[in-house]
Amino acid sequence: MGSDGGDSKDGPQRACDGCRRMKIRCIGKEKPPCKRCAHMKLECRFEMGGIPRMGPEEFESFSRVTKSRLESLEGQMGGINGKLDEISAFLRNMRTPMTASPVTSYTHTSALPEVADADRIGASLGRRPEPWPTPDERAASPPPPSPSDEGDPMDLAIREPLRDLTRREEEERLRADGYEGGRWETGNPRKRRRVEAVPPVRAHGGVWYSADPVTLGWCAEAEGRDLFQAFFDYAYPFVPVLDPKEDTWADVRARSPFLTTVILYVASRARDGCARASDLTRKCREQAENMAKATVFSPIATLETVQSLTILSMYTAHGWRVSCHAMSLGVDMRLFRCLEHLHEQGSDAGPQRTLVAGARIWLALVKQSYEMSYNHALPLQFPVGKMMKHAAAYLDHPMTNIWDARTVVALELLAVREPLFLPGNAAPTGPDDEKLREANAKMAEVYEHWLEYYHRAGLPSDHYLLRELRSQRAYGVMYANAPAWEGVKTPEDVALLPRERQGWLTAAVRAGAYLVANIGAGEQAKDSEYANHSFHAGIVATARYLIRMVELLPACDVYQVSLDLDKLLLKLPQYPSHPFTGLLRRAVERARASGVLPTTVISADAAAAVPPASETSPLLEQWVTGFSTLPWTDQPSVQESSVVWPEDLSILANWFAGIDGAPDALENWLGS
Repeated sequence: MGSDGGDSKDGPQRACDGCRRMKIRCIGKEKPPCKRCAHMKLECRFEMGGIPRMGPEEFESFSRVTKSRLESLEGQMGGINGKLDEISAFLRNMRTPMTASPVTSYTHTSALPEVADADRIGASLGRRPEPWPTPDERAASPPPPSPSDEGDPMDLAIREPLRDLTRREEEERLRADGYEGGRWETGNPRKRRRVEAVPPVRAHGGVWYSADPVTLGWCAEAEGRDLFQAFFDYAYPFVPVLDPKEDTWADVRARSPFLTTVILYVASRARDGCARASDLTRKCREQAENMAKATVFSPIATLETVQSLTILSMYTAHGWRVSCHAMSLGVDMRLFRCLEHLHEQGSDAGPQRTLVAGARIWLALVKQSYEMSYNHALPLQFPVGKMMKHAAAYLDHPMTNIWDARTVVALELLAVREPLFLPGNAAPTGPDDEKLREANAKMAEVYEHWLEYYHRAGLPSDHYLLRELRSQRAYGVMYANAPAWEGVKTPEDVALLPRERQGWLTAAVRAGAYLVANIGAGEQAKDSEYANHSFHAGIVATARYLIRMVELLPACDVYQVSLDLDKLLLKLPQYPSHPFTGLLRRAVERARASGVLPTTVISADAAAAVPPASETSPLLEQWVTGFSTLPWTDQPSVQESSVVWPEDLSILANWFAGIDGAPDALENWLGS
């Protein structure tokens, strides 16, 4: 090829235009067309000029520019690599090591899935769940396992100091209980989690984990289906920890005999009413309690286990103990991370049904925690804090349902009362008018917000959720304003109070009267038959509270209040029997004997509907003597209890079962 790129008499000395563009050797250029152009049937042209030569000065300038660009590029790449090294070091220090997690033949159930089939997380009983990995942890490559297969003590100390030891203890316990396995994980734990199978562990769990009432022959499948449907039709709204669309009869039976047993127990219990418990109810209760006991000392935990315990706790006399166990399992499964994780991911970030179910359960557990604390004057375990903003956004997720709103509404109304709550405070502190003012204003704001929310959702005015919203606000108003009674001993004391505080007391009386009328013979009379234990206990406590309030505010319509109390006494026999129903009967009798309440046209029927409790009831004696002898748990005899105004009125709201809520328009119970 000539230096000037020209053509000689023997043919072109440079490649054709096409070969020059492709930077390939031009074969046969001496006799055009060349081999490539001839093969591809292209015109073989030689029109491009030769490459001009650069002079010494131009070449030196070009070299300087090229060197400068290379140095700049190298500097940029060095900075990027340095940042990547810093990020990698930070993630290695902050991530939880996964190198000592035992892998056995059972599946570790967690509310935070990493695999595509994570929606079946509760299908098998599993071991203690892994902590929820953050997005940074998922992005970071895990370090190789150490030869001893143990986590780095320094890394463990940052997050979970006893993690390795606890895992090994759980492994030994499960192996001793008959679960196969025992090999410790090696290799890449993230890769292993993607390929591990989900064995049917529940088949190895014994009769309590592998048989439900239908399988055991206690009832026919048709009866079981009917009871299951009755639960979702009537009882489910009180404990919305399931998804009616996903948790069908066949699905629940396949996933959890425990959950199936609890559901059938609740439905059968409501069907029996206050009559003697049927054999099916008794057997289901005993089996459910045995199943619950089996979860206390076992590291096995599933979403279905927590759901079962949550429902069971709301339909037993000492449910707060079962509720504490359900909360401990929920914490152990890291369910508290579900809401925030859903908020960060959005609704289109892979399989999320398990996260939605975990968030639903956690909200129910926090609600129970508030109610337990308020009802028993115990410290709050899980204050809502910043969780409420995620809870409201949670309802916009496409996998939630309208019933989830009931739990969120209850939480908001319960949280409003938190500044007024004084757990275990023995010394009266006096009412804080500013806090009472804020609580009443916030209660009205929350009510209006959710009333509009339900209307936008297209719910009719007689829908259960709207009826419950009115009752939820009524309970909130009544209990939130209880501290305003501080110092009131007689009706004359009420007249000495500031007018604003008189208004709060009036609102409390109206709310209590509304609840008694509403549940005794009003719009929630039918709903109450399938209600949980706290609901039934709460309305009895509210009625006794109302009698005392009426005594201090006699200007109200005492005959209407007395009539509504009689209607409630007629309704009580339709509930599963409780030892406290006789307390309301005696309270009404004493109020009438002292002239606080008048006799109505149905008083005789109401008195006959609830027979007086035996003064020597073994159940009551056992209940009273079963308390600790510590001074703050020393309780008076139930038989001696009556409507007595407490010394510490600031914690009156803690005396009664706190089912959240109140009405939007109350009847004028008080005279002008």
